[in-house]
Amino acid sequence: MLECVVKRQATPDANRIKIAIAGVTALIGVLTVFAPLLLPAFVISVIMTVQFFGKLRSVEYEYAFENANFSIDRIISGKKRKHCMNFNINQAETICPYGEFAASGEKLKVYDFASARPDARVYVVHLRQFGQNQEVIIEPDDAMLAAMKESAPELVRLCESIPY
Repeated sequence: MLECVVKRQATPDANRIKIAIAGVTALIGVLTVFAPLLLPAFVISVIMTVQFFGKLRSVEYEYAFENANFSIDRIISGKKRKHCMNFNINQAETICPYGEFAASGEKLKVYDFASARPDARVYVVHLRQFGQNQEVIIEPDDAMLAAMKESAPELVRLCESIPY
């Protein structure tokens, strides 16, 4: 069994949301000085802000690969684990570097389980599961890619920079 953990980088949109929520909380705090009736709203907004910031603190994805079964879990703040997806790579149409496969105009459900770093080596798994076409974006390490290539050589296309 091979495992790989990828830490998700905060996106600019998430940072904008954090700033907006902090700004609204600060505004309610200032208004509370002039209108003491807003004190309960201020307390609630502070509690909600702390909870929301705690959830956005740290997200990691853990990939597990064993006997052609690929499993993805999300780990939030290093404490809470949630199973996201499980599939057999032999059911995939193709596994290739991101941007190499042109989708056939059909509607795809996209699942992004990569780090969102611009320099990351990202792969896409195209598969049909539960009656819909899916695109799963992952960022496996070299050892996992080699095991996937060994398990399903006709499906896995690697970057030219990886010697296998």
